[in-house]
Amino acid sequence: MKKNKKNTIKYSKEKILLRDYLIGIKGRLQGETGVFMEVIKKHAFLKNYIGFWSGIRLLMPIIETLAKAYYPNTKNPSIKFLKEKLHYEAPNLIWKMFRHTLIHSDVPSTARYGNKTVDWRISINSHNHYIANGVLNIDILKLYNDIEDFLISEINKNPIKVVKREYEIKVINPTKELIEEFELSTRSN
Repeated sequence: MKKNKKNTIKYSKEKILLRDYLIGIKGRLQGETGVFMEVIKKHAFLKNYIGFWSGIRLLMPIIETLAKAYYPNTKNPSIKFLKEKLHYEAPNLIWKMFRHTLIHSDVPSTARYGNKTVDWRISINSHNHYIANGVLNIDILKLYNDIEDFLISEINKNPIKVVKREYEIKVINPTKELIEEFELSTRSN
């Protein structure tokens, strides 16, 4: 029998109506991320350019969540979602340059293939994204609006489909330190 690695994670999933799931995502998008976007708009108007990278960091997990609901058995569901549902050009580059590097690092990365280099830009003016001349620009307000419009459109279709959503992680074969942290976290005050 193969021994489990320490701190292996198993995700528990539950079935939920897609429409209910989308309503919850839309509520969190507007109630949490939307508040942040309003602050960004206000400061951008005042020429205080803040929150560029944070906006991407807030939106990419929402894209990832939606992608898993629409493409649960796909190798790269987020890339497929960006291409097929949001109709974005260069979804692979978007995902690798923005989501991957801003989750695992502090700044987006330039992409290089052979003698071709693509640099990144993030804007906050609600205009279209831009990809040309070695630059990939994502406008976070446009991305926010595209996600919001997608959610509203899909909710209005009243989908009956059932999807699975992650609701719990189970730790299998925890380390001693993790067991201690569970004990600490569940003790009575």
